[in-house]
Amino acid sequence: MFTLHDHPTEPRRLGSSRRGFTITELIMTLSMIAVMTGIAAPRINLSKFRLNGALSEVASAMIASKSKAILRQHDVILVFNQVESEFRVLMDRNNNATADDGEDFRTVQLSEGARFGRCEAPPISGGTTAITFAKRFAGLPSLSFHRNGSASEEGVIYLTSMRSEGGGFAEDARAVVIDRSTGQVRCMSYESLEWRRGC
Repeated sequence: MFTLHDHPTEPRRLGSSRRGFTITELIMTLSMIAVMTGIAAPRINLSKFRLNGALSEVASAMIASKSKAILRQHDVILVFNQVESEFRVLMDRNNNATADDGEDFRTVQLSEGARFGRCEAPPISGGTTAITFAKRFAGLPSLSFHRNGSASEEGVIYLTSMRSEGGGFAEDARAVVIDRSTGQVRCMSYESLEWRRGC
């Protein structure tokens, strides 16, 4: 008499249910992944990611500067160098709008592939230059945050990609907009032929 566990034509094999990949299957799988990556890679817009990173970096530095001005009860000055694609943050402890000995400053370089500029996107408001602030510090456009949280003036800082230098690529335009009375910092992106809020 047979039981379900003792079938004479099917001897029991320990470990027969375990099966791994052969080297051929592994190579085929890796080859398919490489082909799919090669197809998808050109569609990734690195300029967009770099620009969004630069936009967030500038906006974050400005928000932090405003917070420091309130916390430390003295002006914080940001000085923008369009040629070098960088800006400086100066702790103006005595509120005299000059860089005195012992006052801290740091330089922030824009992310790789980003620069100050508006390319071919329309201006948001006011001036059409890359950095619209009228005030100057050592001949460069500047903005101050005061101890009450307000800014020295309202204005816009435009960012774009290096590839837009020759013209075109309006969709690469980004902007940081500053409100004078509140010191509020807003991010803007140019998409589908209009400026939209968001970092």
